[in-house]
Amino acid sequence: MIRFDNRNMFEHEITKGINLFLGAGFSVLAKNGAGEFLPIGNKLSEKVFDDKDLNIDKKFRSLELSKLSTIIESTNKDSFQKFLRKEFTVSSFDDLYFSILKLNSKSIYTTNIDNLIRKIYERVKDKYINDVTFNGEIPNDKLVVNFSALHGNVDYTDRDLIFDVASINNAYTSNPRIWNQLSLDFERFPTLFW
Repeated sequence: MIRFDNRNMFEHEITKGINLFLGAGFSVLAKNGAGEFLPIGNKLSEKVFDDKDLNIDKKFRSLELSKLSTIIESTNKDSFQKFLRKEFTVSSFDDLYFSILKLNSKSIYTTNIDNLIRKIYERVKDKYINDVTFNGEIPNDKLVVNFSALHGNVDYTDRDLIFDVASINNAYTSNPRIWNQLSLDFERFPTLFW
């Protein structure tokens, strides 16, 4: 039996609407153009070392991903950005992801750089994604899901993806509108961290 604390409260809040906050584990059933599952953690580190364009010295193998990313950003930024876009552009995903529609999301925040959320909502007729980064929030439209990619998104071709330590630490100052909106949304609706 699956334990589900406060089920009635959870179901009640869904009827009113909730925020979703998504992390790397959310996208594990999505695949990129090479037909591979989107890499996270150690798998992504392995792919970085295997990529010939990045040409990373093997002496850095012991570094955690954020530190490794910082080194690559400072030495080979263009190739790294290209690598990340290739690895995290979604070409297919498991139909289980359509379950997200049952959650009545008002806003979705993600630290993921992939375009999975866009791909899901492209196939939905009665909801649409509003990208807060470009459009600001749309507050009173029952069909809208306000979307904020906190570390960038592969679809933003004119903006860098945030993967290195310095950029993550400066994310608030680089886009305060999104972070201010996050604070407001957290006050208005319960938030499910996934």
